[in-house]
Amino acid sequence: MQKKLSLIFFLLYSSFGNAQSWQDVGGGLAGDVHGFGIWNNLLAIGGSFNNTPCDKIAGWDSSAYVCFGAGIDIVVRDVISFEGDLIAVGDFWNVSQPCTDCNGVARWNGTTWTN
Repeated sequence: MQKKLSLIFFLLYSSFGNAQSWQDVGGGLAGDVHGFGIWNNLLAIGGSFNNTPCDKIAGWDSSAYVCFGAGIDIVVRDVISFEGDLIAVGDFWNVSQPCTDCNGVARWNGTTWTN
């Protein structure tokens, strides 16, 4: 029994001893992050952060944050890549939309937000 426990300890120690470490992503964002995904080789991040450096949605290119237009005024809950575009869903309605009649779902094509 003791040999089995020693072997288990050794395997666990070896696994964790060789684990990769966490790295900072641009100093973080000033607010909550609710969802993220990959779009055009960027880490696309949605949340409730304000203008640090982007408003509610940002991309990380491994060295700096990239903003998607003027961003989104209210909370972005999640993002996903779909047919080459970035889709953001969240709590944005009426005048707080990134585009006319987006109503909680907006599509970024690399230049503009559309519904």
